Amino acid sequence: MELQFIKMQGLGNDYVYVDAAVQEMHGIDEPALARAVSARRFSVGADGLIVMDRCPDADVRMRMYNADGSRGEVCGNGLRCVAKYCRDAGLVTGDTVTVQTDAGVRRARILSGTGRTAVVEVEMGRVERIPERIPVAGRDHRFHLTAGDRTFYLFACSVGNPHAVTFLDSLDLDIERYGRIIGSDRIFPAGANVSFVRPLRVGTLQARVWERGSGETLACGSGACAVTAAAIEEGYAEYGMPVRVILPGGVLTVSVRETGEVTQTGEAVTVFSGVFLWEA
Repeated sequence: MELQFIKMQGLGNDYVYVDAAVQEMHGIDEPALARAVSARRFSVGADGLIVMDRCPDADVRMRMYNADGSRGEVCGNGLRCVAKYCRDAGLVTGDTVTVQTDAGVRRARILSGTGRTAVVEVEMGRVERIPERIPVAGRDHRFHLTAGDRTFYLFACSVGNPHAVTFLDSLDLDIERYGRIIGSDRIFPAGANVSFVRPLRVGTLQARVWERGSGETLACGSGACAVTAAAIEEGYAEYGMPVRVILPGGVLTVSVRETGEVTQTGEAVTVFSGVFLWEA
């Protein structure tokens, strides 16, 4: 069958987007489709698949799949792109979009941009530090973990999906290796996204992120939120402060309030649209 899609990216974190109101998705194995479209050099190429559908509780619902077909609860960069798509496609009349995710409803606001690129702010919900709600199989959200030949001090939290953050003097290390070992450790029952962070100055952080199901990515929106929450605990940022998180694909601005509510702001870019020949 011919599958209509749109390729969008947020700081290089790219996904194939399918609108289920335009493209019939009934009977399609979505995890298998995610694996098929994500294969770089052999297909469209992406960090995963996001299927958009209508729902009664928000303007749109998004189902997010990683490149290996596993389901993700939420995607910060994906949320910005979904919001842009909704405005571009006329699904909303203003600049505010509500999106139903597996982690709950998230609100996005398009701040600027009417063409290929838009700047979007997303309310990501509350940062969760209680171990059983992350989930982490331990009594604290901060702990040491040995991964191969190194021991890392980790800060764990949830931003709708589980994250582990570690602060280092240098990011010159094998992110794929250590990220995979940490993110799949049994202390994380649902796995975890892993952020390796180098503080540059108060309010400015450099990060590389290993994302479960996809590997190292150029950017991770929820990861940048977790990084900022960890930075506040470690004294590299303050509540309410706009924090610049520098990722390989660009910069996200993140702010965490004392209540734990977090917002992230960055670009959403439409790359191209096309037709994928899907053979189930």
